[in-house]
Amino acid sequence: MKQRGIDTSVDRVFPDLVFGVPTPPYEAGDLKLVGVGVMAYYGSNNDRKQADQIYARYVETMTRFTQWLVDRGYRVRLFGGDGKFDGEVAEKIVADLRLDQAEDGVSPVTIAPTSTYAELIRELAPVGMVVATRYHNVMCALKLCKPTIALGYSRKFISLMADMDLAEFNQFADSVDLDRLIEQFTELESRRSQLQQKMMARNAANVKSLDDQFSLLSALLLPAANAESRKAESKLARQV
Repeated sequence: MKQRGIDTSVDRVFPDLVFGVPTPPYEAGDLKLVGVGVMAYYGSNNDRKQADQIYARYVETMTRFTQWLVDRGYRVRLFGGDGKFDGEVAEKIVADLRLDQAEDGVSPVTIAPTSTYAELIRELAPVGMVVATRYHNVMCALKLCKPTIALGYSRKFISLMADMDLAEFNQFADSVDLDRLIEQFTELESRRSQLQQKMMARNAANVKSLDDQFSLLSALLLPAANAESRKAESKLARQV
């Protein structure tokens, strides 16, 4: 807007509207269950010549990271965001892993197909921490106060993570550094309780900010309806 000559000096910036969508009651989750959100990632339109290489490198890195988690006793729940493409990535990762069946016969890595907001929230709720690529996967994890590492693909991830006091837990999907990812995960785990408290506070602040936004929009766009509402409230108060 500013680049188009519009004065934005007094404009307020509000959180993503998704922060206003209801979520289940807070659940800490199982520390040994990690949600790993994958994506059929080929880079941006500017990366078409290197798309296959970017995809192969991304899948390899996510596979090696998942193997690292399994080797250290974590259970992993793989999920995506696009049922047509992301499921293939999850299946390829599972196929390339060296997995030993647990005593109960259950694999330490499972795939959780999701196609709706409600399904994604349900699958994320039991996990203790999240590493994800798709924006709405990161967003939902943050709403649930799950300590999260974002492997994003645009600047909006930087702003989102910074707003949640998680700026240091961010990488770009086209150049994920496995060693750094492991360091970030280890740090995330060690500060889990502290970060969750911050996330709960930020989520509450975001809900309050969105309430303010809707009130401002109502006053600007629906002044007559607001006037009638105030009259009705005043009348009810006098009756009480």
